[in-house]
Amino acid sequence: MPLDSQQKIMEWLWGVEETRQVMGILKGRKKKKKKNMKKAFVLGNGPDRPTSKKWLDELEGVTYGCNAMYRDWSPDFLVANDWAMMVEIINSDYKGKCVFTDYEELPIEALEGIRYLPQYETAVHIGKPQDSSSFVFMGHKTYNQSNSQYHLIWLDESLRHIRWNLKPQFESMSTGLCALQLALETGYETINVIGFNGLVDRNYRNIYDGTDNYKFDPAVEDKVRVPETYVPLDAGNWESVYQKLVSKYPKTKVNLLHGNIKNFIL
Repeated sequence: MPLDSQQKIMEWLWGVEETRQVMGILKGRKKKKKKNMKKAFVLGNGPDRPTSKKWLDELEGVTYGCNAMYRDWSPDFLVANDWAMMVEIINSDYKGKCVFTDYEELPIEALEGIRYLPQYETAVHIGKPQDSSSFVFMGHKTYNQSNSQYHLIWLDESLRHIRWNLKPQFESMSTGLCALQLALETGYETINVIGFNGLVDRNYRNIYDGTDNYKFDPAVEDKVRVPETYVPLDAGNWESVYQKLVSKYPKTKVNLLHGNIKNFIL
């Protein structure tokens, strides 16, 4: 990818000032902590992904994490595509850079179109409306709810570390595939994909099994997720979507790593 195109993408993700600093690294200027800007790591939450903070801290490249990873470690970008997970992240004190899929940031004028909806009356409000010029409005139903709970997220300055509306290129993409898409669109020479066990051996266990937002399985009668047998509804599409994404960016070398990752020279 041409340098000016990569710079525009970085400015969208990071802002002009931070991009200037990053581009300084690319041009060989001195910086206390130098990242390899030609390499990225997309980190899923499958069993193969090391959880050691020391190991994660030593990765030499730009890191993309998924969903609940923020609970333990801060990647350069945290990606989420599930509304319940987004609400959890918003309600936490996490201030690292986030990229959320699908849901669109709306101007304050759009409020008139939803103000009289019954969902607005019962919506949970997050953020400060008096300090906001835009918002996100969306509902989500959990397995123990008969109706969707709507949230109205007021995008005040405290939530400006979040970028909304990353558009998945294909249907039925997992959070990890969305993170891979974001890295591919940015344009690295090499991307190492780690913790995607479902793509390797169809093992869909997760580091965070049994914790909030990792207890639900819509495919079983009692809706209770059993890690040993859990298969996501869209999992059958993920292998083909992965291949389509990788083939769309032939200039980027993508390594799908599995096994004892700590033994790989990254």
